[in-house]
Amino acid sequence: MTPQSHKGRFQMKKRGNRNERVVCVKNMTPEDVLECATKLRNSLGRKVLKLKTRHVTKHPSVQGTWTTELNL
Repeated sequence: MTPQSHKGRFQMKKRGNRNERVVCVKNMTPEDVLECATKLRNSLGRKVLKLKTRHVTKHPSVQGTWTTELNL
């Protein structure tokens, strides 16, 4: 936390890729501050992308899914 004389308390997280997140912890309980610090520590620093499908694969199936009853 960085104390400032005229402002509230803040937590700041800097990443190597120049992303920065600042969270105000002025009116939080100590448990909430700990949870916020844990989330900042565990974050990757990348933007969150919404997935279009439930799973992501490098080689998607062209002809359908494989089954045990497949006759070659």
